[in-house]
Amino acid sequence: MLPLWERVNDALARQGFVPATRSVVIRTAGCGLLCVLTGIVMWAFGRPAAGGVFWFGVAALFSSWNFWALAKLIHQRISNGWSKNLAARLILGTHIRLFLTGIFVYSAFMLGKASLFVLLGGLSLSMFFVIISGCFARGK
Repeated sequence: MLPLWERVNDALARQGFVPATRSVVIRTAGCGLLCVLTGIVMWAFGRPAAGGVFWFGVAALFSSWNFWALAKLIHQRISNGWSKNLAARLILGTHIRLFLTGIFVYSAFMLGKASLFVLLGGLSLSMFFVIISGCFARGK
């Protein structure tokens, strides 16, 4: 039985994602999930930083979802060529994801009392992994 991250990697590979994209999606989602679970455990033990860790993880999961969806549409564009239908899907899908991410940030900040810096950190995690992947690729 393969570990979960290898199964996710194989599923993304079957969808046609290149290794660098798979790496960013898996690392961002893995860090997000780890932070969410750690935050829940910390909340159970009454740790004051639990909220920050939890909200960072949820924001990182949003970041992973946004990155995966954009990468999927861009991959389709590269493999299938450009069309008006694909352009419409790209624009509409991006705006829907941005709207849902905005609702999440507003809700977490206003209702959940999450730190704005924690939320922005989680949302930028996929870009951090893109930069790190690019640095390691440059060294090879």
